[in-house]
Amino acid sequence: MAGLPAKDSGFGIRDSGFRPGVLLFPASSCHRVFASGSCLRPRGLTLLELMAALVILGLLLTLIRPVLDSLSPAWRLRGAAQQIESLVLWARNAAIARGEAVQVLYDVPQGACWARVGDKTYSYYQLPSGVRFEAVRFGRAAEVTQDVAACGAFSDGTVDGHEVVLRGSARLRARLIFGRLLAEASYEETTGDAF
Repeated sequence: MAGLPAKDSGFGIRDSGFRPGVLLFPASSCHRVFASGSCLRPRGLTLLELMAALVILGLLLTLIRPVLDSLSPAWRLRGAAQQIESLVLWARNAAIARGEAVQVLYDVPQGACWARVGDKTYSYYQLPSGVRFEAVRFGRAAEVTQDVAACGAFSDGTVDGHEVVLRGSARLRARLIFGRLLAEASYEETTGDAF
């Protein structure tokens, strides 16, 4: 074969001819084989394949949405409880670091809470839609349901023991109980009026 002259394939590529026993591309992977031996492979998806994938994805999302909507209130309630716990722990750590008391304020009617050191406000948090404060309780004697409740975090690492009751939609309720020492919170969740 070395003595044969190279011939032009018509595409500007010169080929020296047939090479027996050499298969450059498997026949099943080529849609079109040029005279040069190069192969045209499909790139990407056809419009029909893309449309079919989008229709299937749309159907799946339509079927899954009611399930996700039913889980969403619980996620918002748990997320709000985690934010409140983080705020109380932040206030405790700030009180230790500064050597002075830090207040945690709960605006029950407005659904907001924040920390205050002197005249400065820190870590303002607004409850998500569908979640509200039901009550902030200090022991068995004091319960705040229509005003701003305040608890203290002190430089010795303690906080005022209190509990925060949150209400979500569909009768879902949660309670955070903060112990006086270490500000550890316990979390309870119910779908009834058990608190």
